[in-house]
Amino acid sequence: MRGDGIAGRRDRTIGPMAAQSTRRRSGLARLVSLALAGALAVLAGACGSTGDGDERGAEADPTPASTTANGAVSPDDSGASTGENAEGTGHTPSEHSRIDTSDRTGNAADPAAPTVPPTTPPIEPTPTPTPTPRPPAPNGRIAPRVAATATELAEQVAAAETGLLDPASTGLERADWGHLHQVAIRKLGYEPGWDVDFFETLPQEYRARTLLHISARRALIDLSSGYSAADFIPAWEIVEPEPADALLSYYEEAEAATGIDWEYLAAINLIETGMGRIRGLSSAGAQGPMQFLPTTWAEAGIGEGDIENPRDAINAAARYLVRRGGPNDMAGAIWGYNNSDDYVTAVLAYAELLRQDPAAYQAIYNWEIYFYTEAGDVWLPTGLRNDERTDLVDYLAANPWSAPDPGLR
Repeated sequence: MRGDGIAGRRDRTIGPMAAQSTRRRSGLARLVSLALAGALAVLAGACGSTGDGDERGAEADPTPASTTANGAVSPDDSGASTGENAEGTGHTPSEHSRIDTSDRTGNAADPAAPTVPPTTPPIEPTPTPTPTPRPPAPNGRIAPRVAATATELAEQVAAAETGLLDPASTGLERADWGHLHQVAIRKLGYEPGWDVDFFETLPQEYRARTLLHISARRALIDLSSGYSAADFIPAWEIVEPEPADALLSYYEEAEAATGIDWEYLAAINLIETGMGRIRGLSSAGAQGPMQFLPTTWAEAGIGEGDIENPRDAINAAARYLVRRGGPNDMAGAIWGYNNSDDYVTAVLAYAELLRQDPAAYQAIYNWEIYFYTEAGDVWLPTGLRNDERTDLVDYLAANPWSAPDPGLR
């Protein structure tokens, strides 16, 4: 995880009120820094557990991108710092540069006549360019635009959280709020320099859960699997997941049978395939919503039923975690599932998020599929079917709705 700070600040002389504000902001900076560091330390403290278990298939990039069954993906940090506008200053003419008030004959000018200072034409403000409207995907959905400042980003997260928690929101509205929440979290993951301004603006009731979101997101950004960004789109089909209540019932059923808390299973399902949205079309590598290698699935006591069936796969994942040390040593069990400390940190962070705030399940359930590429974060909408690995440039030319947001490049 990278450090926090404020980008684009300039040194200046400050008065007592500004000094008080600075001390308050400094305290918040330390709070955010300690909270993020503390979250990662607690979550990753047991990550040193090692195992000699099977190498698992690579992760998919549902939202917090990481790896895929067809190729590894690990998003790199793309920082875009913001500066401040300098204020203009005026000046009083010196004694030697005062305007001569006499006329050309040497007579003093009429003192009653006001002296009109020279004027300069007003500077016309530069109009803010209107962003080009995003084209809708074939399913009618449009990717939201990510905020350009930390303050606006906090407002996006607060609006999304409010919409997701509103019992009057329709399923489509929750899907849109979840998508907005997702791109905002991805953006903040790339911008550690925004942390102080962001958390200073974010309403108090959303701070704890957002800290856990960011701990998980940045752990996944740090997860490297062989290359920085893809120049292709994998052979994937993006499908509607099982209903949220159905998935929750599968997680809870597996918990009752094995003792593995449902929150861990939901976190793994999210990271691996966006809760089942990604369906790999290649026969090679890991398969199904929980990304099992067929050889692991075939082990006695692990795979029962259909590797592609969400209920069967979730129950199999719980049994595998027990075999790897759970529920007594969940960090070690998760490491056995995917041999990466950053992966363990991310799963533990999402599980803790769901444990502290079960309502957060609605947010992550409604996240979409983003795939990190050399052009930025590419949105893969539900309904996409890409039968073979496709060159990135060719894909974006044919699917302009998937073009990365400038803030996610």
